[in-house]
Amino acid sequence: MSFLHNFSKFLFIGRPTLSKGLPDLLLALGALRGLPWILTVVGDWGEIRPRELPPVESQCHLVGAVPHRDIPVLMNEADAIIVPSRYENFCNVALEAMAAGRAVLGSRCGGIPDLVEEGVTGLLFAPGVVQELELALRTAIRDPAELSRMGRSGWQKARRYSWNRIALETDALFRLLTEGGR
Repeated sequence: MSFLHNFSKFLFIGRPTLSKGLPDLLLALGALRGLPWILTVVGDWGEIRPRELPPVESQCHLVGAVPHRDIPVLMNEADAIIVPSRYENFCNVALEAMAAGRAVLGSRCGGIPDLVEEGVTGLLFAPGVVQELELALRTAIRDPAELSRMGRSGWQKARRYSWNRIALETDALFRLLTEGGR
């Protein structure tokens, strides 16, 4: 058994900005001293430098940008994907995480709560509320079996978002709207 199997492995994918919540995530993880976790941060740093973020623990691995084809491999290595956004639209990262069979720890903003069901496919917290994010992280670390169960449930739910199904539902909606206007 690998030494890393004793740690909760979290993954953050996105720009390291306040709107994407990375500073909140790093503050929440900083409060978890002594608990076994590892965070991998993937994203285009752009104009932001790691030194501009809250202190990064030695348990954080700042990877930077990676080709999209490598994202599934990183997701499969994680126990949970964290989406601590303060602003978000649909949130492809959450859907991709669910399709990879990973639980999502996400903020209650934008489309995240439409995808992530509390306690079913992941855990939710208020955007920008570090204490709630910290509690979600503690819960994930303390119950890896539950996290795994949520990941399996997320995989089932993500199957509803296939391109074929979306195309059929969009076509049906357009037909209803155009035929209803006659």
